[in-house]
Amino acid sequence: MFQYPRKNQIKSKSFSKTESPIVFSNRITYKVKDSDETREFENKFYVSEISNYPENEILESKYEEFCDQKSLTPKKYFKDVAPNKFYMKYSKGQDSWKH
Repeated sequence: MFQYPRKNQIKSKSFSKTESPIVFSNRITYKVKDSDETREFENKFYVSEISNYPENEILESKYEEFCDQKSLTPKKYFKDVAPNKFYMKYSKGQDSWKH
C-alpha cells in the first residue's frame, strides 16, 4: 500500500480475527440496585480491514454556523463517520516515502 496514495492508488487489506494486527477487549462488571450479585460481560474487537486514502477522500471542509453567522475559515470534518470506523492521520516529514 502506498503511504500517500492518489485516488487511483487506494488499496485495502482485510484480516481475520487471528491475523488482525490489533485485537482488544473491554470488560464491564455491574450490580443491579441492592443486589449483591455482580454481572460481567466482555466485548472483543479486532481490526478487520485497513485502507489507505488520500486526505481529500476522507475529509471535507465546511464553514461552521452559529446564529446565522458563518465562520471566516472552513473547518475539516470526516465525510464517513460510524461507530465501527476510525481514522489515523499522518503527515509527510522531511523524507518523501511512497510506500
